Amino acid sequence: MNQSYLVFLDPFGWNIKWTSMERILNSGPVDIIFTFMTWGIKWNMTMEKSKKTLNDFFGDKEWQSIENNTEIVCYYCDKIKRFGYKNKYNTYTIDVSTISGNTYNLILASQSPGAGNVFTDLQKRVNEVTTDCLKDAFDVTVGKTTDLSKFF
Repeated sequence: MNQSYLVFLDPFGWNIKWTSMERILNSGPVDIIFTFMTWGIKWNMTMEKSKKTLNDFFGDKEWQSIENNTEIVCYYCDKIKRFGYKNKYNTYTIDVSTISGNTYNLILASQSPGAGNVFTDLQKRVNEVTTDCLKDAFDVTVGKTTDLSKFF
């Protein structure tokens, strides 16, 4: 019997090759939370020097015809959905904007039919996070305070 597990992938940029993602997706009942650097991919798509790395990241050259951020994320999610242990993967995405105005996505992939409820709640919580909440969490981390009530 395979053990189920959760994988967090938080790469710097797009340095995870699709072959590695395939190994994870084929390894059994696994849920994945993946930081997908949408803005960085879009920014580098037209640069010739980035194409080989992006080909490795996507596992093909088909991504080169993609026009916008939404399509980039959907394309990657559609590739994930081809896999599954007992059930095919469902994917959910959360849009996250940075202070500098860049956007990245969290791709959440699961074979569990009920995972959508968890991911919907996570999206709600991400949307509620403000700079003040993050400052409060940081203040607790560095010992300035012990009150995290604003964060929750």
